[in-house]
Amino acid sequence: MKHLLVLFLSASIIGCTSAPTPVYMFSSKVDTHGARIAFMGDTQRTGHIEFFRRDYEDDRQAIARQLAHDDVDAIVILGDMTFWGALPSDWRYFDALMQPIRAKNIPMFPVMGNHEYFIDGAQSVQNIRSRFVGFSNTWYSVVVDSVGIIVLNTNHSDIGSVAMNEQYRWFKSKIADWERDPAIQFVVVSGHHPPFTNSSVVEPNTVLSKYFVPIFTNASKTSYWFSGHCHGYERFTVQGKSFIVSGGGGGPLQTIACGSDRKFTDEYNGDVHRPFHYCVLERSGKRLSVHMVPLAKSVAAADSVSMWTMPKMFTTSTD
Repeated sequence: MKHLLVLFLSASIIGCTSAPTPVYMFSSKVDTHGARIAFMGDTQRTGHIEFFRRDYEDDRQAIARQLAHDDVDAIVILGDMTFWGALPSDWRYFDALMQPIRAKNIPMFPVMGNHEYFIDGAQSVQNIRSRFVGFSNTWYSVVVDSVGIIVLNTNHSDIGSVAMNEQYRWFKSKIADWERDPAIQFVVVSGHHPPFTNSSVVEPNTVLSKYFVPIFTNASKTSYWFSGHCHGYERFTVQGKSFIVSGGGGGPLQTIACGSDRKFTDEYNGDVHRPFHYCVLERSGKRLSVHMVPLAKSVAAADSVSMWTMPKMFTTSTD
């Protein structure tokens, strides 16, 4: 099976025609007067080998257009941007999907997902770097307004223990640096794999929950941790911090355990299938709030609330 996939990959790369690669806005610092930052994961189309899963093409296109028309200052794509990260054809599809967003010159920050490592992770990284000029390391940080955003590479089995340990040390140091930096009011973490999820398809990432989460929960400026991977929406509170799963960008929906079948207490009162959506984090003064914005008129969203507003507002002093 693996040899067949390699042959399929090689044929796809050789058979494609060259075309100008679009460039996305990517900057380590975005200056605004009050930040509105969108988080959306799992925009990949259903793969040809997933013939047993439904493809939500219309919903995927619609949620991208809806996000483009929202008034956001930056967008974090929470991984699994494509189905085959190494294939030029999949990136051409992603480019077409993101065209309404790219046309508005909205800064966009990519997160490495597991699909970015399918077959050839190095080729996928090259595909990303050709689009996001300035993207060098696969984990990094950006500052939007006074909100510091940490982007993790949570694919520990793909990058290996040496790189993961290096990332852990960097993460710990970055949190400590921003704790002392008066220009940073809030710290938000993002990564593809969720430390907590009730998905019936993917598992919670225990490396994150064991090593990275304690650093996050023990810091004073940290507030939200955004993940994808689970194709749905979930919201958990751990030691006063919010962990949000926002994998609603158009990948095939996953079943999420409810009631007594849950591993973790999900504070979002949703059905087993959650709406296609994105989340918007907004800073107003010294307060942060998060809204889950579902796809308008989506069949999947019919039984869900039209918008959820975080009831607890985090206030962080900057003495």
